[in-house]
Amino acid sequence: MSNGKFEIDKDEIPHRELSDYYVFHNALTEECARLTTRPWGELPRRQRSWYSGHRIPVDVVISQPLKHEIEPDDEGVMIPYFSAAIPLMSHALIEAFREAGVDNLELYQAVIDETRTGRKYEDYSAVNIIGLVTSTNPQKSFEPILGNQSSGAGWFKGILIAPEQAQGLLLFRLAESVDLVIVHRCVKEVVEKKAFSSWLRFINATDYHG
Repeated sequence: MSNGKFEIDKDEIPHRELSDYYVFHNALTEECARLTTRPWGELPRRQRSWYSGHRIPVDVVISQPLKHEIEPDDEGVMIPYFSAAIPLMSHALIEAFREAGVDNLELYQAVIDETRTGRKYEDYSAVNIIGLVTSTNPQKSFEPILGNQSSGAGWFKGILIAPEQAQGLLLFRLAESVDLVIVHRCVKEVVEKKAFSSWLRFINATDYHG
């Protein structure tokens, strides 16, 4: 303590190293459009969620385009990424991912109808993300709720991902929480240069709590 004030020795502050991986989200606000209906009825029962990280079997028929609707109360700004069990991405976002080197997206034609205006958005694809990666140390990064490890319910206090775990994938789902999409730093850097990037969020895996 000096002059009545505490002084912190910077050498005593633990160094926090940022990860090369980021949790990828959309940045929803009240002005964003929301999908009112999704094409569940058009899909085989086992294909109504694309969280598995696996390719859809070649013998499974997916009717295209996959139809989505936006009713009047849900109209708004059309964002580049609608996250869900079957996510939608704009063609511009998909092209940015490709520019960054992402090559593990399975794409299906999609159309979004605004029921009030009759406007159709055909510049989106339904996207199946191929690849499921386990964090380096899930026991430390994933805390089960109420101590129930077997429930599968819990939250993260930082996500640890090693490059060897990702096996070269630049975009993938996290095995411990398949709704989380993870991207490599190089993907983030390409996407952030695009005009639509303000509608997207990247949270460093080290900092992710949720």
